Amino acid sequence: MSLLTRIVSGAGSAAQSLWDASGQLVQPTLRLGVTGLARSGKTVFTTALVHHLTRGTPLPAFRAAAEGRIRRARLAHQPDDEVARFPYEEHAETMIEARRWPQSTTRISEMRVEVEYERAGGWRSGPATLTLDIVDYPGEWLLDLALVGASYAEWSRQTVEGSRRPGRAEVAASWRQKLAALDPAGPADELVAERASAAFKAYLTAQRRREWVVYAKAPFAGPKQVLGYLARYTHRVAISNRRLVALDEDGQVSFRWKDYRSSGRTKPKVMHLPAGEFMRRFLLHVLPDGFHRIRHYGLFANGHRAAMLTRCRELLDVSPIPTEGGGSENREKRRDARAEVSACPCCGGLMRIIEHLPGPGSRRYPARKPDGW
Repeated sequence: MSLLTRIVSGAGSAAQSLWDASGQLVQPTLRLGVTGLARSGKTVFTTALVHHLTRGTPLPAFRAAAEGRIRRARLAHQPDDEVARFPYEEHAETMIEARRWPQSTTRISEMRVEVEYERAGGWRSGPATLTLDIVDYPGEWLLDLALVGASYAEWSRQTVEGSRRPGRAEVAASWRQKLAALDPAGPADELVAERASAAFKAYLTAQRRREWVVYAKAPFAGPKQVLGYLARYTHRVAISNRRLVALDEDGQVSFRWKDYRSSGRTKPKVMHLPAGEFMRRFLLHVLPDGFHRIRHYGLFANGHRAAMLTRCRELLDVSPIPTEGGGSENREKRRDARAEVSACPCCGGLMRIIEHLPGPGSRRYPARKPDGW
């Protein structure tokens, strides 16, 4: 190869590298790998992420979305035709329509999402596009990384020794008994190997079904801080009444919001939206049918809460809590009492009698509805 040819080739490689680097500045690409062990929620996370991005759902943890800089997101062409495409549409239909968990990941798959956004600011402010390649990787394959520097004999010895640990010995007894009956130096037999593999899988399945308890450290600021943090998301609506300013005659809803992008002290601003758009954003925070915002586990699970609490009182030798009356006669009395109480003329809610005032002369002016009702 002549000197001129080498110079031209080097210049071409440098130009290509410069072009690739400039492409990353103009249209950056991010590869997001999602992995984890079986039933850890990889497929649900990936499906939910793509679903919320493509539908413009507010994502407070995503800074660009929280700041309102996401213009839109759309599905793009598969980045690598040799890798299976992540079946997003199938998983979304299973979760939304059929109300079932999707099938677990069994192979590598990926998909591409293009996110159009506004840059935060500076000399590169303006619209831009982020190419997001999401790769769904079976987490069970990560366990094979421990075998890279170990032989099959070393792995087998470690597995057998681990099956003798306290808590595993009883579960692995049947598998080790079948393992002891095998002859490692005997002739190769596919049927014997399949039986040994089935016994090992049964041991792993039994080990996985064992009851376990999560060890959770005490929070630094105490349980009240944790409850206060969770209560802001579980016991409040999407927007409080005090943030609502006005509803104009032309159907525009005005409400206050905080602009966290402004430098210095965050000051509330007023946003105006059409009533339809305001209701659409509000309903994004309403859970669909079949979903629960708070779900109890353990002793307070709805399936056996009454039975478990009764058993706890028996073990603690605590007298049961007297009920408000479980007979049909008491229920009828309570129903008749509620029927005697009239509804509130303002909101229509059920009124509770606090005090009986003597005669109509005790009120100087008749009750009226507040302004704006």
